[in-house]
Amino acid sequence: MLEEIPLIFHLSGRKEKERDTIFLPTINRNTYTVTLKNAMSKSIVFHRHSTFVVDLSSIGFNETEFSNLSVQSRFIEGRRDTDKRQIHLLWQFSSEETSPGEEKELLTFGNLDLSNPPPSAQVEMAIAYEEIGVKSGPDLEGRYELQVYFENNPNESNQNLQESIVVDCSDSISTHQADKIIFTFRPGITPRRVRAMHTTSFVITLSYSYERPGAGVLMIPENAEQIRLSRKKGATQWDIVSHMGMKSPSWLLQPPFGKPILETGLDAVVEFEMENIYTEFTKDIATISVTYTDVPGYLDGSYPLSIEKV
Repeated sequence: MLEEIPLIFHLSGRKEKERDTIFLPTINRNTYTVTLKNAMSKSIVFHRHSTFVVDLSSIGFNETEFSNLSVQSRFIEGRRDTDKRQIHLLWQFSSEETSPGEEKELLTFGNLDLSNPPPSAQVEMAIAYEEIGVKSGPDLEGRYELQVYFENNPNESNQNLQESIVVDCSDSISTHQADKIIFTFRPGITPRRVRAMHTTSFVITLSYSYERPGAGVLMIPENAEQIRLSRKKGATQWDIVSHMGMKSPSWLLQPPFGKPILETGLDAVVEFEMENIYTEFTKDIATISVTYTDVPGYLDGSYPLSIEKV
């Protein structure tokens, strides 16, 4: 009995950030590649009896759309089962070895034209395989459920994220003593559950200066090194990475891949607490920026925030 997952599959598009994601609306010129990875500690071998069956029934093709798919593969397309929306691939060449950890393309499909995408933002693409040789072991057979996500095309729409997700911060901060700022993500006037991609990120940048009295800015850059940013309500799965550059320190926030950045209920909220903020600058209004990139269906942009130094 194998204790390890023998083969792992993923779907990729034009860029790495599109991994396991199909963007809507589908465009005929886009292609998607299914890649397998040998996750075993032994080499695997494709031989003349090795077969793969890629089940695309969950994607939502009608019969004509499935028949019109263009498929390229190093394997032979043995059969295209239109009723079941399955593509059968056969290895018909000399034996080929794949080392542990090595990745190889299984197939690439294009001419993707979905008139009726699945209602769910996440589906399972099943990939069955059998008679895959193993060095010093029995042949493999099994099934892998590849999680595929459907998202709106990033940066190909005019939607404004600030209408769906609002980001704000505390109204004021004390000068001449350590204080904190709460950053809050909450639903906007048109709430929407937006699922994060691998590269979806938000970056908090405070305002800095070395010149006194520091009108319109928050602090000198060196004071940022003492700041601690922590996860609060709704943010337990988010990643935080601090970048303490000399001129403009910042904090990168990344929501969990495939999960909604924010739910849409009345109590939906994601909060972060920034502690140990110290400034001796003049009492006035300082600026803070929260930029965002690679949010599916939205142009990259920023939230201009302000906070009063009191």
